[in-house]
Amino acid sequence: MNAYPFLRQLRLLFAALVVSQLVLAGASAFLVMQQGPLGSISHESEKIMLVASAGALALFVFLSNAMYDRKTALLRQSASLQEKSSGIRSLLILKWALREAASLASIVFFLLTAKPLFLAVTGVSLLSFSVTFPTHALFVRDLGLSPEEEDEIQKLSS
Repeated sequence: MNAYPFLRQLRLLFAALVVSQLVLAGASAFLVMQQGPLGSISHESEKIMLVASAGALALFVFLSNAMYDRKTALLRQSASLQEKSSGIRSLLILKWALREAASLASIVFFLLTAKPLFLAVTGVSLLSFSVTFPTHALFVRDLGLSPEEEDEIQKLSS
């Protein structure tokens, strides 16, 4: 297993997800500035959407962290480094998907209401997303790699 391409692939995917959210938020802001809100939403519905957006963000961050922590504990018991690396890759993608869902919902709500507060929720979502950037240290810490496994990764990475 070559750890460097593994991390490079995850970093590329991470960057693509962040950039796509930023581009969508920017395009949405431009569209709303040009045409106004795309929906006719009552003030009460806007409040419900804001609570739903913030609640979804909190729930998805909690669920993604809980799922990730539970599954990485199981991965630590895996025998091979290959199993651990493919498992952590899948878990990170799932963690990112949950966090991205809250961001995308906020962008859609912004399109419908033209309320900048929804873009703020998207910004908070992106901040929560940014702390999950894949690094070698994260890989070693979360999988509880032995010194031998860490040396093997270092050898393969160089």
